[in-house]
Amino acid sequence: MLLSELAISTLKAAFGNGIQITNVTLIQALWSDFGQLLRVELVKAPVKSVIIKRISVPNDKHHPKGWHSVHASQRKVRSYQVESHWYQKMSKSCQARVAKCFLVSSKYDETVIVLEDLALCEFTPKTQVFSLQQVKQCLDWLAKFHAQYLNIQSNRLWHIGSYWHLATRSGELAAMADQQLQFYAKDIDNKLNRCQYQTLVHGDAKLANFLFNKQKKQAAAVDFQYIGGGVGIKDVMLLLSSMPQKLMAHEQALLNFYFMQLSQYLDHFHPNVKTQDVCHQWRELYPYAWADFVRFLKGWSPEHAKLNTHSLSLTEQVLHNLKSGHDTSSPTSN
Repeated sequence: MLLSELAISTLKAAFGNGIQITNVTLIQALWSDFGQLLRVELVKAPVKSVIIKRISVPNDKHHPKGWHSVHASQRKVRSYQVESHWYQKMSKSCQARVAKCFLVSSKYDETVIVLEDLALCEFTPKTQVFSLQQVKQCLDWLAKFHAQYLNIQSNRLWHIGSYWHLATRSGELAAMADQQLQFYAKDIDNKLNRCQYQTLVHGDAKLANFLFNKQKKQAAAVDFQYIGGGVGIKDVMLLLSSMPQKLMAHEQALLNFYFMQLSQYLDHFHPNVKTQDVCHQWRELYPYAWADFVRFLKGWSPEHAKLNTHSLSLTEQVLHNLKSGHDTSSPTSN
């Protein structure tokens, strides 16, 4: 597979003109044909291989679920701008394991992000069958990430992180058949966004976006297109939603593990923060995180497998509380 001129020039700018490219392997095409994720093997360079995320806006846009619109395309372009900024300006300070960014270059409608190949550090993608240990490694990663960035904001990231955020999904909201959830969508959104304790959320923290080091028993996260502000429990919800259904029997134990890790990391990064208050408020918002995600799925893909008994039951619980005025979730900030 041939590299673009921008990709080659970016590699040379990062590692010197004397490098040689010996092999290029396609890892996967990006969503909606917006580019490729590539592994590039090198000689006469300080590293044996790198990962290149090449983003190029296609002339003919194709969405797997049929959501073709100018708004959808603009959202996708914005997501790669956010990811570029994260890797270029913010990832170096991240204490949770992420790939090092060597260089980012843009020209016209093309962007190239040159990243550390985590496989060289023995981080590998998920196996076909996830273990409870791997889920806990991801939860530990999220707890450290959320604790480090508590009350941190950046106007170059999404104001509200996550790919299903209500303000960016007006088309899906309008397409919903569930009028009750549609009616309360803004109330649910407000509950999450007005929580006193905000942090940075990964925004797409499914299991497939983590790599695992078996020896270190550690996870590393990739794919930061939807990183932005929010409550950490949104990431936790999405992670648990991506588990095999049989592991949902451990849901409460996994939540307890996350909050135990979060407490420890908060004590480390923010010793003056009321740790128990953060954990209490976020735990109370767990059903709201599910209801918010269900709202998106019901408009985007009404037959989605994640619209199951568990997710729908939690959503009904939230709707009942809102309708009856018995909402007992945490206090919010103005």
